Amino acid sequence: MKIGVIANYTKAGVRHTLDSLLKWASARGADLFVLPGGQGVPAATDELLTADLVVTLGGDGTLLGAARLIGSSGIPILGANLGKFGFLTETSAGELEGKLDKVLDGDYTVTERMNLAGRVESPGEEAIEFTALNDAVVHRAAATRIGHFETYVGGERINAYTADGLILSTPTGSTAYNLSAGGPLVSPNMKAILITPICPHTLGIRPLLLPEDAEVQLKFPEANEELRLTVDGQEGFAVHSESVVHVGAASFTTRLIRIGGPRFYEVLRKKLYWGRRE
Repeated sequence: MKIGVIANYTKAGVRHTLDSLLKWASARGADLFVLPGGQGVPAATDELLTADLVVTLGGDGTLLGAARLIGSSGIPILGANLGKFGFLTETSAGELEGKLDKVLDGDYTVTERMNLAGRVESPGEEAIEFTALNDAVVHRAAATRIGHFETYVGGERINAYTADGLILSTPTGSTAYNLSAGGPLVSPNMKAILITPICPHTLGIRPLLLPEDAEVQLKFPEANEELRLTVDGQEGFAVHSESVVHVGAASFTTRLIRIGGPRFYEVLRKKLYWGRRE
């Protein structure tokens, strides 16, 4: 088995984990390819896309970046958490080798996670295309100003939002920024698009859940408004009053390795302290 490794070298203990992983691969006869790079998630290479499996060493952000690098290749990802929260990652660094033993023995499952695919169209500019496993967020660039956002689905107007921003999220991303902004929790095996306003300036505004075949268009009616589109909290693009942002479901899924069966509700209990009384 050929295993690609994407590591966030800013995380404490990552070099020790890599050394242990190299020894494990030598003992098990696995072909290990460590993607070179400095801080954060490095750029993809052709060799990475020939891997049978990708292991991420870092946190949820490292896994999100890896998902965008892998794109539609279908390579499954096993995330190891070296960070603080680790909602998406499957294992800790200390348990990684044991989990990889199970993968080599075929004792695992793969879950399919919906992605968003979108593009930014601006007059006189080349269209910008993007994908996201968690979310695409359009927000004000100036900290002291509100934003204005018009939303459409299939050409039908939904609403005009006055807010700090709008989150377009997958079910996987429902536990991320969407949750902090008051959006709903959605089981990650579902396929849907969530629209959640950030600090809306109208009490009647509520989050909206759309089917996976919907295409959302965002327009920006206010002239000279400074806005940005942020993808998975990692990539950012400037948008302006003449831009149109299109967001829908991607044609591919991200495949995440799970060992021991589904654990979404277990993670909610442990990470979000559901049912805990203090």
